[in-house]
Amino acid sequence: MRVAPTRWRKGFVVVAAWAATLVPCVQFHVRSACIACRPVWELRIPKLDRRTIAIGRFGELGANSGDEFDVHLRLSTDQGGRRRLLQLLFARQKRSIGFVPIELGDRVLLLRGISMKGYVEKPLFVAIWLELCFLLGLAPRTARIDKPLVALALQRFGFACLSSKGHPIEVLAPATEDGTVILWSENRLWLQSFFSKRCLKHQNMLIAQECPAKTQTAYLGTDLAPVDLDATREAAAAELGGRFHICGGAW
Repeated sequence: MRVAPTRWRKGFVVVAAWAATLVPCVQFHVRSACIACRPVWELRIPKLDRRTIAIGRFGELGANSGDEFDVHLRLSTDQGGRRRLLQLLFARQKRSIGFVPIELGDRVLLLRGISMKGYVEKPLFVAIWLELCFLLGLAPRTARIDKPLVALALQRFGFACLSSKGHPIEVLAPATEDGTVILWSENRLWLQSFFSKRCLKHQNMLIAQECPAKTQTAYLGTDLAPVDLDATREAAAAELGGRFHICGGAW
C-alpha cells in the first residue's frame, strides 16, 4: 500500500483543520446576510462537492433560457499553496464556467482576478462579487491586476488606480468570445516585456503596431478600488438587473 509522504500528510492535516474552522464562519456570515436580504428559500442548489457552499443563482426563476448559472463559494489556496483563499465558483449544469479568487482582509473582500474564457460574462462575475461585498458589509478592492479584460470589466464599475504605479494601455476588446484582444501602448518595449509571447498566445492577445480605433484605456500592474461606492453599487445592480437570487437551501 502506497503511503503519502510525511510532509504531504502534515500539509493535508493543516488544510483540513483550516477548512473545518473556516467553513462554519463563512456559512454563518453569508447566511446572516442572506436572512437580511430575504433569500428565496425555495431555491435549493445542489453542492458541486464537499468544499463548496451554494450561494445563489443568476437567471430568471422558473425559466430555462440557457444563460442562467449557479454561484458557489469554495475553499482554496493560491498556486503555491501558501495563501488561503476563497473562490466564487460559477457553474452551469454543474460544469464550471469560471471562478473569481477572493481573499478576506480587514473589512475588505479582495478580488485577485477572474479566471474564465471570453469577455461577455466577466462584468456579471464582477457584479456578483460586488453584490457579495455589499451583502457582507465589506469594502470591494482588488489585488494587482495584470489582465486587460479584467481591468476593463472592473473599470466599467467605476474602479480606478490606487497609486501611480498603474501603466495605461489601449485595449480593443473582441466582438466575439473567441476573438483576439488587441493591445497598444506608446511604450511598446514595456508592453512587450510585460506580456511574454506565451502569455499573449495563451490569452489570445496581439500587440498592434499602431493604435486601433475605438479602444479603451486599461490600467495594468496596479490594484484598483471604486472611486464612488454609491455609483459602483448602482452599476452592479443595473448589471444584475434583479436576476441574482440568494438561495435559502443547500447549505
